[in-house]
Amino acid sequence: MLRWVVTRSAVVAVVATLGSLGFRDLSVTLGVGLGAVLALANFWALRWLMGRIVDRAAEGRARAGGLLAFKFVLLAAAVFLLLRTVSVSPIALAVGLSVVVLVIMAGPVLGPPVSATTEE
Repeated sequence: MLRWVVTRSAVVAVVATLGSLGFRDLSVTLGVGLGAVLALANFWALRWLMGRIVDRAAEGRARAGGLLAFKFVLLAAAVFLLLRTVSVSPIALAVGLSVVVLVIMAGPVLGPPVSATTEE
């Protein structure tokens, strides 16, 4: 199921980034594209860390929990630096960061394939 979310999110990210070209504004396209890359990287890291927390002994869980907090700080810092140093549209960045959430919310409507429900 999680693999389904990642692949659909990547497709939505590419479509959204290509769609942003219609605005003919580099800050919009950069915002959507970089936001989508951050969202996908964040989801991948969250998936990996939560797998470690579930599968590990107590000391392994504590380390993964610390990494989870560090991941959050790293994501916040990346968003801050993008907004401060790169000329990106804040709204476009928010759209890009939302691709994973949109795919998860659309899951009941679009529905993952039956084979995806038996994976992971």
